[in-house]
Parts: sequence; structure tokens; C-alpha cells
Amino acid sequence: MTGEGPDQHGGPRRPPGRPRTTRRVGWRWARALVVVAGGLGLAIVVANTVGTPMEGDVASLVATAFGAALVPGVLGAIVLWLLRARSVQTQAIVVALVSVAGTAAGVLVAS
Repeated sequence: MTGEGPDQHGGPRRPPGRPRTTRRVGWRWARALVVVAGGLGLAIVVANTVGTPMEGDVASLVATAFGAALVPGVLGAIVLWLLRARSVQTQAIVVALVSVAGTAAGVLVAS
């Protein structure tokens, strides 16, 4: 008797189909951390290859810029979470402003 008639509380039954499963939020964070670690590693390799003015301090320079860009990124994620019900246009504007703010913060702190 799946999908037929009301349930015991008078509401409609859930339509037949794929059963609900819990989402694995932990894997989402793991993938994000792998991407971040890969980006940091790539930035360090590129900075060493190109030849930055601070030869021995490339890793600390990249880490400082990353830390400075992390703050606007986290604040932007919070703002996007708060704007879930808003239009896509509003969310796109926030993404654009956060990316500019993150880049500016990284440059200011690293220089």
C-alpha cells in the first residue's frame, strides 16, 4: 500500500520512488579541504617557479595571503547562507564582491 490513500495523520503519503537517504555532509567538507590544499600547493609551486622577491619565504607568503583571503570567504559564505531565499542575481553580486574583497585582503596582507 505505497502511495495510496492518506497516512495515519490524514496527510498524503510520500510518493513511491527512491527512498530518502541522509546526506553525507562530511564528504562535502573533505572534498573542499582537498581542493584548498591543492590550491595552496599549486600556489607555492608557481611562486617558487616564477621566482618571487622573497625566495625563502614563499610558503609563509602564500599562507599569509590565504589566511587573509579566508576571512572574506567565510563571511561571504555566511552572507550567502542568509540570502538563500533571495534572487540569484543578488547572490551573484555577493559572490563577485566577496571574490574582490578576498583578493584585495590577500594582496594587502601579503605586501
